[in-house]
Amino acid sequence: MTTKNFNEFPETKNFKNEEKERDFLRQDIVFIGKDGEYEIKHNDYISCGGESLLYFAKKRGSDEKLVAKIYDRTNISKETSRVRKKVNEFIANSDYKKSHLLPIYDYGIVAMNISDSDGEDIEVSRYVDIVPYSEKGNLDGKKMSFSFLHQKVVPSILEGMHSLHKAGFIHRDIKPENICYFGEDNVIVLSDFGTATEVNEGVSVGFTQLRRGTVGYSAPEIQGGGYAGIPADYFSLGATLATLYNGKPVYDLNDNKIGLKINRNGFPIETKTGDESLQSLINALTNPDESMRAGYDVVLKWITDKHSIGHIIYNETRNEVRPLNIEGTKCTTPEEIANALIMRWNFIKRYIYPFGGQRIGIVEKWLIENNYNSLAIQLRDIIEEKETAINMNLGVAKAMFYMLNKNSFVWDGNIFNSLEDLGEWVRNEKTDKTKVHSLLSSGYISFVLKETESVSDETITEIKELEKTAREYPEVAYYYATYTLPSKEKSLKTYNGCN
Repeated sequence: MTTKNFNEFPETKNFKNEEKERDFLRQDIVFIGKDGEYEIKHNDYISCGGESLLYFAKKRGSDEKLVAKIYDRTNISKETSRVRKKVNEFIANSDYKKSHLLPIYDYGIVAMNISDSDGEDIEVSRYVDIVPYSEKGNLDGKKMSFSFLHQKVVPSILEGMHSLHKAGFIHRDIKPENICYFGEDNVIVLSDFGTATEVNEGVSVGFTQLRRGTVGYSAPEIQGGGYAGIPADYFSLGATLATLYNGKPVYDLNDNKIGLKINRNGFPIETKTGDESLQSLINALTNPDESMRAGYDVVLKWITDKHSIGHIIYNETRNEVRPLNIEGTKCTTPEEIANALIMRWNFIKRYIYPFGGQRIGIVEKWLIENNYNSLAIQLRDIIEEKETAINMNLGVAKAMFYMLNKNSFVWDGNIFNSLEDLGEWVRNEKTDKTKVHSLLSSGYISFVLKETESVSDETITEIKELEKTAREYPEVAYYYATYTLPSKEKSLKTYNGCN
């Protein structure tokens, strides 16, 4: 049985691309937990969350429908295990009717076989949680009235958050997908604690690699990998309420300028007459200054008296964009920064990569401060890649590609608006062949084509073969590139590799 109707956990964006890189079960497995044995069949796949795969599971000796949440990454350190155990045991021992937290029935580590990069079978260990199946699903895509939010949703989620916070934890990924109905009485509960972490004297220690929450819901102070405190959960609550009342997110979650828009405008919703106090609550919860953000006491008072907050207008005085000075050029947008850096290619690495003991690079810091949060995440992911740590030219080229809204190829100080322009550059007799080889061997061309989805999978495969040849036979690859890459006069020609 294969199904994707399960609604308890969120599915990732770009689902098809995400699936290609996940370690799916290749055979049925049995997880031996603390409270029993659980059968997990490889064809009972449900969906993939941000950092996990979901399968239906069955406890031996029981007919209850359960869900196994198998985490992608292997990060089984003592500290990781300690935090994970502490979070899970607290939730497992909680009464969901009081705590408003979805129960965790069992958890531990399971062995499973996957294929390595060479296609060989290897055995790996993965964390797994066993949780109940939510028949009624989550709140994603639901449009809710003011009265239902006021009387049911806000009190329930506030209590769920408060239960975690009192125990010394923060959720870090509150959003409609992670709020669901549970039990015969349909209690509204918080779910998905994969990013829950321990608050320890200003240091946030997390289980999963995802430390930034979800773009469009997470607070500005944690986008890009910053510290997540209790106020960050309240910001997410405000963004969630805006989505639930609106029936959909206020902003396009795929817009790489979403952070700037939130910072400038907050979460404006069109309220009906009598519902205006919800906007004031949302504004109070999403204040960009965490020290001024509404917390437990303010929300609790709003529940008993919806006019207690008063009329709060989202504060725009904090939203002025701070220019970034690039060698004397003041830039106020990612595009301006990218163009200034491309013209100064010899200096670009010190703006993108952290140097001199800095935790983050100059550009990433500017993006976070000005709430280009999704773009800051993309830069951080690029910097942390193994390939770009070795080949910084590839790293900065990828960074410029994203900062130019995926509209151009960028390499070694050059901007190419199309693959045809790139082909002309390769064929130009004045072009330094070492620069061409550096480009062809980097894998950058296939990366851009895949990201823009501008050509077929077959064409990308052909380009990858060309790039592979460039790493082994540079001169041969160069001549094949001059023949293969398109120009304004000819289309892309088939390339079959070179042995």
